[in-house]
Amino acid sequence: MPISKEILAVPRPKNTRVKDAKNGTYYVIARTCVYKNGKNVPKELGRVGRIINMQYVPDVVDKDEGIDIKSFGEVALYDKVGKDLLNDLLEQFEYKDALKLYCISLLRAAKPEIKNRDIETEYLTSYLSELYKNVSLSENTISAFLEEQGKHLRRFTSFMQKRIDKLGNSNVAIDGMLKSNTSDSNTMSEFSRKARIKGTEDISLIYAYDTERKEPVACYPYPGNMLDCSSFDDFVDNFKINHGFLIMDKGFATKNLRNKLVQKGIAYVLPIKANSTLINENKLDDNFEGFLEKIEGYVRYKKVKIGNLYYYSFHNKAIADEQSSSYMAKEVQNDTFSEETYKKKLSQFGLIVFESNKDLDPKSIYSAYQERWEIEMTFKLYKNILERNEVNVHGDYRLYSTEFINFLSTILVCRAKKLFVQKEIMNKHSFKQIIHYLSKCMKVRYCVANENKWKDNKRLKYIQEIVEILGI
Repeated sequence: MPISKEILAVPRPKNTRVKDAKNGTYYVIARTCVYKNGKNVPKELGRVGRIINMQYVPDVVDKDEGIDIKSFGEVALYDKVGKDLLNDLLEQFEYKDALKLYCISLLRAAKPEIKNRDIETEYLTSYLSELYKNVSLSENTISAFLEEQGKHLRRFTSFMQKRIDKLGNSNVAIDGMLKSNTSDSNTMSEFSRKARIKGTEDISLIYAYDTERKEPVACYPYPGNMLDCSSFDDFVDNFKINHGFLIMDKGFATKNLRNKLVQKGIAYVLPIKANSTLINENKLDDNFEGFLEKIEGYVRYKKVKIGNLYYYSFHNKAIADEQSSSYMAKEVQNDTFSEETYKKKLSQFGLIVFESNKDLDPKSIYSAYQERWEIEMTFKLYKNILERNEVNVHGDYRLYSTEFINFLSTILVCRAKKLFVQKEIMNKHSFKQIIHYLSKCMKVRYCVANENKWKDNKRLKYIQEIVEILGI
């Protein structure tokens, strides 16, 4: 049946024809002409609209105008505290590579549970894609990127060495941790002493920590079965640490290692075992010189030089009382309390003795050792908040790259925590709670489709207060 004159008379775009859709509506088809066999031949270009109720209705063109709602709070926080890291990365890596490293580490800090396959989606749906545009982060891209970057280990170590060079007079705490390694295709996977109990192999990570800035300055992975003293020996060879003094753990104490530190001119501070005969023979637990000023509690101290080494003894009254009570309660409960044994142990309660190859201020040693516990907190952040307690990457190159990214993420988390403490937000909320609240902060585009203007979403009052306090 021919189309009525009334339908054909309905205003519509030029160069179109009308087609009966057989359901009370009519399709409007765009067309053009092509020159074929010496003459113009009509060619249809597809439907552009419909005629409904004697009115032309154009089809809505589904154009990809981007994502209009993006997560903002977490990426804004970590970008605020970490922008200088990107500048430092640019000194060692090409721009596109530095940007990838920075964005991946930031997203891993913001979303600890994220997998490589989800990083691109998280990037596109977060405001990070507006701050740093067109970063390619597909799973295949990341896999190839980690493989390639891991081949250039000197870039990682040079980045860390420059961080060490900026320490000034800060002291460095060095410690290690074990991390389960479920991959069977990298050479780091070995059974450690603890891993044999767990039934899984480990890698060992050595971290150097700036006790003043409260963040890591360097790290390096080792096989899980390597002794702490061996890995630390290699760590000292890899990095030049000539600022302040090293604060080490008892597990690093070997004569060869201490001699190496002396030869390199590195000052070290090392706690010695409480039952060491050196303490009794030199009366390091008696005849204290006085109290440390501006140190919480009553802490007595003394300094003794024995040969070429210095020994610093500290007795903390509060800790001594706590340890004494704990010991007595345990012995009484087990019906094994002995007055004679108790008297022998009294001098050990609250006592800690350090060995050093330098003549140092006792207060700086005690304060630095107190700060050393921050590295334990960093490991807890690494394993609990960053959820990086397991390795499953394939190949050594990817392992080195992955641990470097984890190192960057750990710096970001440490800085965020430091900012929370400075702003006194952690007096009311835990770290995870604050991050959870920030995850509710979005940026949105609405009202005018052609305008690329982002606005804050409406937030609960207490969340907005946190955002304003943090200045993001």
